[in-house]
Amino acid sequence: MSEVANPHDRFVKEVLGQPATARDFLANYLPPAVVDCLDLSTLEVVKDSFVDPKLAEHLSDLLYQVSLQDNRLGYLYFLFEHRSHPLGCPPLDLVRYGVQIWRRHLAVHYARTLPPIIPLIFYHGRNNWVHPLDFAGLFDLPAALVPYRPSWRYELIDLARWPDEDLKGEVLLRSFLLVTKHIFTEDLGQRLPAILTLIRDLVRSQTGLQYVETLLRYVAAAAPQVEEEVFRAAIDNALVEGGIAMPTLAERWEQRGLERGIQQGLQQGLEQGLEQGLERGLERGLERGLEQGRRQGQLQTLKALRRSIIDVLEARFEAIPAAVLLELDKVEWEETLHTLHKRAVVIASLEAFRDLVRRTLAD
Repeated sequence: MSEVANPHDRFVKEVLGQPATARDFLANYLPPAVVDCLDLSTLEVVKDSFVDPKLAEHLSDLLYQVSLQDNRLGYLYFLFEHRSHPLGCPPLDLVRYGVQIWRRHLAVHYARTLPPIIPLIFYHGRNNWVHPLDFAGLFDLPAALVPYRPSWRYELIDLARWPDEDLKGEVLLRSFLLVTKHIFTEDLGQRLPAILTLIRDLVRSQTGLQYVETLLRYVAAAAPQVEEEVFRAAIDNALVEGGIAMPTLAERWEQRGLERGIQQGLQQGLEQGLEQGLERGLERGLERGLEQGRRQGQLQTLKALRRSIIDVLEARFEAIPAAVLLELDKVEWEETLHTLHKRAVVIASLEAFRDLVRRTLAD
């Protein structure tokens, strides 16, 4: 897969890019009659992304190929909306990406007929979904013209409408859905211990350890509202007290160092024994990796904080002028960005926010 554009994109693709987890998701969230038409054992990822690079900060996608029960070919197309409130025109975007998928199919398979594409939109924003649930809903036509209206339905997975206790699937999938659902909420820190306890047993295998690391990295990068002390306590309570030693979180924002260090540390921990060896391995791995990744991690932190500020401003004022975004990009202090995030929640106007950023830069 290609290099991912943002932490939401990375988390989605690392988890649902695994066919076993994707099968679990589809079996639980597609209509049963649709599932009965598919042979999910044949599911495989066939392309990383059709999303316009200019939209990659807000959208992710995954395309799967699957055999139907009659052995013909079909596709499942996931579009993940990462904004805190839905903008643009997702049903129209789906049609545009669908045409690209069909053209690709015709070129690869020299086919004369089109296969079915089952589109799914996965939304985890705070605001209500406001778009029609099919392409036909975008039209307002007199009765005589209705036959000329194309209709392409998609399945909407709006996590805000699902109570936590009703989320379905195996432990890995449920923990993924819970973290994704609450990644923008202020109470994510309070929910983390229960989520981590849910996946405690996964760390008994190397694959499970890698998933836990992926989940923690996502929370660290995409949820600046979770204070380090809360983040650390959640890990200590759910994992360390459960017999799983994880690294201290003082350097949790050093992404590349954390990635390389944890990868080496987890491997040594598995070889030496989880309870003692993992902690020693993680310490050695972090020492090797954190120093070389410190600056890259700081840049990732600043980017995540700016993204969080922009989400708040978009939720309150919709379109954000490019000049505001350019000035926000000049702010290179983590504490200052935390302060700007808090002010963005209550500030009266975009102009007032821009003046605040200018004063900050001038100080």
